[in-house]
Amino acid sequence: QAPPKGWTRLGTDPAKTGPALICMNGAGEAGKSRFAATACRAWPERFGPRAVLICVDPEAEALGPVLLEDRPNMERVVINHNVDVFDQLKDIYKYNWKAEGITTIITDTMTVATQSMLAQVTNSGKFSERHVDLGGGIKAPMMGDYGAVQTLTMSLLRMQQQSGMNHICLFHDQEVRPDAGQPGEPIGGPA
Repeated sequence: QAPPKGWTRLGTDPAKTGPALICMNGAGEAGKSRFAATACRAWPERFGPRAVLICVDPEAEALGPVLLEDRPNMERVVINHNVDVFDQLKDIYKYNWKAEGITTIITDTMTVATQSMLAQVTNSGKFSERHVDLGGGIKAPMMGDYGAVQTLTMSLLRMQQQSGMNHICLFHDQEVRPDAGQPGEPIGGPA
């Protein structure tokens, strides 16, 4: 029986496995960066000998959480938060890393990227003319700003899926608890 249009059956042969998009979330200092950075050493057949580590979170830049034996496997790329973060990530994801023997990209963290994109979108005024000015050129985000950043983030995730590269995308956890005395349970997940 022929499979329906649009999908391909890969079976169990690891040589036929497509690129991975792995999204990991956890609390600060939980070990997300350390775990992601071990991929090349732990499974080089799957993730290749080296990975690009996109240091969106300033703490990632110094490789502090990355084990010493994994540091030589990391090609660090630093994001400039004063320049369009979406455009920078898009360019990094579309760059021909395979020509350099790299098949895995680690984004550390997408949470910080979305926070920067939200600030940039808000301060641009593209989606609302009624922003509250908090002083110093900083404005409070409006509903349209959040929607725009959600669209940009989903676009980045789609780029990762279509890139032909392995992607490990890290997120911070955020827990929201109801105010004292109010009904409801804590909720949480990737921020």
